[in-house]
Amino acid sequence: MCVLIPLTFNTTIMKLIAKSFVTRLWMLFLVAGLSMVMVSSLSFAARLKSGDKYGGGKIVWIDPLGIHGLIVAEADLPGGAVYTWKRAIEASKQPKSRNVLINGVLSFWRLPDKDELNQLYKSKSAVGGFADGPEDHYWSSDEYENPASAFGQYFGPDKPELKSGSWGPYSKTNELRVRAVRSF
Repeated sequence: MCVLIPLTFNTTIMKLIAKSFVTRLWMLFLVAGLSMVMVSSLSFAARLKSGDKYGGGKIVWIDPLGIHGLIVAEADLPGGAVYTWKRAIEASKQPKSRNVLINGVLSFWRLPDKDELNQLYKSKSAVGGFADGPEDHYWSSDEYENPASAFGQYFGPDKPELKSGSWGPYSKTNELRVRAVRSF
């Protein structure tokens, strides 16, 4: 005995099977693709750490996913010279040829803000190349509440009147050292 199933019922079942197969296949490709992106990001983050050379300088700070961070120039500008605050802002942006593409984004050298400058101080042994004498103060881009002053930080050894790592306002006409940074 042979049972005949109407053609419309048979066609409907085939369409459902085909749709669920395509949906499952699409989901499989989606999950696999996201997994590759995640593994790629995590492996990139695992490779980079503070003190590593990257983007024309050394990494000072990097986020846990390795997507964003802060790079510091390997030396003071130029050769340990000192600058007034206004000259420091201008000099940290030069030369333009040192600006590069990092992760597809143009990254410019600049003077660090006071929080970034403090991060440089905390990472100075990993980064290296910082002056370490009794007069070694560095400029930040942050102005003080008095428009004639800006924040700077002392990188030299402890002195009776000044502790290494201390920061405060300096007259913008003072001449301090400059170390440029860039973000990625």
